Amino acid sequence: MLPILRRSLHTIAPRMALATMTQSSYFPVPPADTQKHHVQTKMNYFKRLEGRKELPTLYPLRPETHYVSQYTESVDVTVYDIGGEELGYNLETHGFKIHCHGTKVTDLSDMDTVKREYFPEVQQILKDA
Repeated sequence: MLPILRRSLHTIAPRMALATMTQSSYFPVPPADTQKHHVQTKMNYFKRLEGRKELPTLYPLRPETHYVSQYTESVDVTVYDIGGEELGYNLETHGFKIHCHGTKVTDLSDMDTVKREYFPEVQQILKDA
């Protein structure tokens, strides 16, 4: 089973992020240990752009084409480990939910296969959610 994390970020426009686990198992997966592993880090969010209706197009694989710092700000955040509590989260209350699905794709490192087979699977899951 592959869980999908659907989340709306607190930016000018909602964003959707996907996170997948490549192991097959029943869900929710019990945590490997009982200690939570919260992480302190920085996340970049879009700044509010006064007078602009559209967000700039950023090309993450080609950073030379934009100035990220012009459009984003870095914020100190804590990323909380929700292992073992996944079913307690929902889109309405928490801004994301965990969804499990099976996939026929076994090699997520082959981008052609991912685009041809996995992306359509994920698109259908999001439409059905």
